Amino acid sequence: MITKIVLDDPDTLICTGWLPGFCLDDLTSWKTQITTSGELTQVIHWHTEPRWADSDNPYFRDRPEKDVRFAQLTGKQMEQLRNMIDALDLEGLRQLQETYGNSMDDAEEVSINLPFNQLDLQLPVYSLEWDFEREEADCSQERRSCLQSIIQLEELVNSFSPFSTEKHFQELEAQREKDRAEDERLRSNRTWSETVPEFLFGAVWNLGVILIGCLLCLIPIIGVYELGKTIWYLNHYESDLGEVVACELKGTDNSAGYVIVVQTKAGTRLSGSWGDSRENCLRQLGKKVEVLVNPQNRQVAVLNTFIERWLSAFVLLGLATVIIFLGLKRKTLF
Repeated sequence: MITKIVLDDPDTLICTGWLPGFCLDDLTSWKTQITTSGELTQVIHWHTEPRWADSDNPYFRDRPEKDVRFAQLTGKQMEQLRNMIDALDLEGLRQLQETYGNSMDDAEEVSINLPFNQLDLQLPVYSLEWDFEREEADCSQERRSCLQSIIQLEELVNSFSPFSTEKHFQELEAQREKDRAEDERLRSNRTWSETVPEFLFGAVWNLGVILIGCLLCLIPIIGVYELGKTIWYLNHYESDLGEVVACELKGTDNSAGYVIVVQTKAGTRLSGSWGDSRENCLRQLGKKVEVLVNPQNRQVAVLNTFIERWLSAFVLLGLATVIIFLGLKRKTLF
């Protein structure tokens, strides 16, 4: 029975490790140690924080934070491992470490430590082409040989180990397949009490999205209408002056404001649309304000201030321009 769980045994023949990249679904990492007597020890750190991993996945849910596994290599396995270590190009591997070992890539990383050979490698997986073709067209034969020897050594250790990269992802994918099958079964056997609320929520959500889309479409339409109405008044009505004769309260209790009341020369009274404080409104009394009067019927008139005639059109058209710009920019990004 093997009882060692530390990975700093002085008789260590080889120690390999795996650190995941942040692009993976989980951050589980592990180290594997094999001593000169063939004792294999693995320490697995299960990373199941919700931010990085699917903590609801049964594959992770009941795992301890740290798991230790053991195995005993046979004499034939140890001979095979020693022969592969003796065949390594140590100098070439050290140069490989100098070239690629300090890459800051947040990618998966494998490490191989050979204490008796004074070799300590930490290499990002992309430099080993772990998940891709094992050869690269623009690299030398010597480099291909070094990469291939590391890959073969890692695969040999994995084949002896109770846990490895390939086994980990195979188990994880198998559990995901079970989860997908269970989700599909639950969806196909849903009751009315589960289906109706979700249907109603989806209908309300879709209706809200449609209404928001309609409102966004109405913004430029209303802006163009307000601008066209002002231009029509300028072309068909005559400019004249009116006098501010009163202030009146306009609006609800929560949004009430005082607006000016302008009297034209024909006696028509026009009320403003934009409220202000009572003090500011009273300061306008007696001032002359430009109005537009219908030459065919001088009792018909409208105010011709910037706030009344131009502000709404400018605000709506400006908002529409911003929305269109953001939409086009988002489209170019994707």
